[in-house]
Amino acid sequence: MPETIIHNTTEAPSSASAETSLLLAFTRLEGKVDVALTQHGADIKATAKEVDDHEDRIRALEARPTVSPRGLWATVSGAALLALAVIPFLDRIIN
Repeated sequence: MPETIIHNTTEAPSSASAETSLLLAFTRLEGKVDVALTQHGADIKATAKEVDDHEDRIRALEARPTVSPRGLWATVSGAALLALAVIPFLDRIIN
C-alpha cells in the first residue's frame, strides 16, 4: 500500500511558499495602486477640462457689456427728473 502524506496546516509555511504568498500580495497591491493612479489621473484631466470650460465662460461673461445698478438708477432718476421738468411746459402749451 502506498504511503499517504498528510500536511499539517498548523505548521509554518515553507520559505518558498511564504515568498510566493508575499509576491502575490505585492502584485495585487501594485495592481490596485496602478488602478487608483489611473483613475486619479482621469479625474485630474476631467477637472482640468471643467476649469478650462469655466475660464472660457467667465471670460465671455466679463467681456459682455452690462448695465451696472448705479447706471440704471442714474438713468431712471434722470428720466423722472426730465418728466417732472417737462410737465409745467406741457401744461402751459396745452392750456
